[in-house]
Amino acid sequence: MQVTVFSKRLPVEPIISVLICLSIALWVTHFVLQKQQWTALKNYSDYALNYASGVTADLKTGVVSAQSSPYTACSHNDLELLRDLLWQHKYLKDIGRVQNGNLICSAERGVLKEAVALPPADAVLNNGVSFWRNSSALIRTHFEMDMTLTGSVLAITSPFAFDAIRYPDPTVSAIIYSKNNRYVFKTFGFNQPRDLASSAQMTSATLSYASCSEVNVCVMGERDRAGIFSLSFSQHLILVFASCLSGFGLYSLVHKARKHRHSMVYHLKNAITKDELSIVFQPKIRLSDSMPVGVEALVRWDSHALGVVRPDVFIEVAEKYGLIRKITHRVIDLSMAQMQATLDAKPDFTLSINLSIQDLTDLSLLPFILAKAKQYKIQHEQLVFEITERSAGDSVSLSDIVKQYTEAGISISLDDFGTGYSNLAWLGHLNASEIKVDQSFTQSIGTDSINQTMLDAIFSLLQRLNVVRVFEGVETQEQADYILQYCPQAIVQGWLYAKPMPIDQLQGYLSQTTNGLDR
Repeated sequence: MQVTVFSKRLPVEPIISVLICLSIALWVTHFVLQKQQWTALKNYSDYALNYASGVTADLKTGVVSAQSSPYTACSHNDLELLRDLLWQHKYLKDIGRVQNGNLICSAERGVLKEAVALPPADAVLNNGVSFWRNSSALIRTHFEMDMTLTGSVLAITSPFAFDAIRYPDPTVSAIIYSKNNRYVFKTFGFNQPRDLASSAQMTSATLSYASCSEVNVCVMGERDRAGIFSLSFSQHLILVFASCLSGFGLYSLVHKARKHRHSMVYHLKNAITKDELSIVFQPKIRLSDSMPVGVEALVRWDSHALGVVRPDVFIEVAEKYGLIRKITHRVIDLSMAQMQATLDAKPDFTLSINLSIQDLTDLSLLPFILAKAKQYKIQHEQLVFEITERSAGDSVSLSDIVKQYTEAGISISLDDFGTGYSNLAWLGHLNASEIKVDQSFTQSIGTDSINQTMLDAIFSLLQRLNVVRVFEGVETQEQADYILQYCPQAIVQGWLYAKPMPIDQLQGYLSQTTNGLDR
């Protein structure tokens, strides 16, 4: 028995889309969370530092006041002063006098019958202040209290000094320590000693922030898990699920766009064969007297299936899928047929038609143009074919083709001048009889953009060339006046004078314009 094995290719694009979305979601989530957690950690560390600095400043003030006592140590007046200090400084548990390493009196216990020897200090700072972390054995209390010795003044910190401080988030730890030798006064949340940092640090998984105050007290805050590492398992699942949905959504959009583009090819082929393409004409105006001297034929597509499709969209599709030559042939045929009567009545009137580089290299195109011109009885001198310099063609090899057009009496116009490849090289090799300056330069008139500066240079160049000068995109009177000032022979196109229009409207426009000038 023969067994048939069916193989199915794993869909790669959906998986790639999901992975891309997951990566972006993880990175964005991690970045946002880390920033929020960093801000929260800094705020808490600064808060703890301010609190600890307040405790330290209060204790130091009490010690300085005790050191300034004018009374004999442990005298009645001295003890009264020490007791007043306990009332004035809320973080002092007790304050006393030390002589030869022995506590001899304090505000709470008065004069001791037997002096109490101080144990070895846990730490001695650079300024000579001694620290004891737990003084419960010395003062016989169940509370753990810090104790400092400054000169002969012993200060015992209240065990409740840090009770009012707000504890951090469970994932945040903090250390209060001395600046000079890193003696730890208080810890929050740490289960084991940490290497105390002197500055802020941020890694992919942890955050730490440290700062010090003017009273030489420092606080370091640390977060063990930061960003996405702080999320729970369920939160990770939600993030992955949302990323998968986004990934499939992205894939659907890309797939839909690709399908639409391929669908556009199908409908464009039908449009060429079923005459869905139409022609509109935009007048070309001689600026000196506002007289129409020609038109430019522009193709339009109102699809029954897709609606109105912009020319830049379907022309790009046509060039990519080899349909541009059929469109060009159709545009030439339609525009010559519709303009036949106008061109016959106006011998100096011109018809401009756009060609792509693919069209220009089509050796069958020129015979087709000559045949159509003969069919519609149009003079070759009335035809202008515009080619755009944005097309990356070889201007040297194209010059031979252009020469065939010019020898037949057909004019070549260099379209969108100033925006593409090697302007001067194209001028030198193609022997164009007309130059159309791109509308981006026209619309820069009256602005401070770099295009305005370039336009002035273009004016200077055009004055030295024996070509027809056409300026596209004239929409304001300011633009028209500026061009007229620097290029009186210019021809213009733009909505200031006329929008593209079908042949019946064009004929009415030309009739009104001519009659207006005659009057």
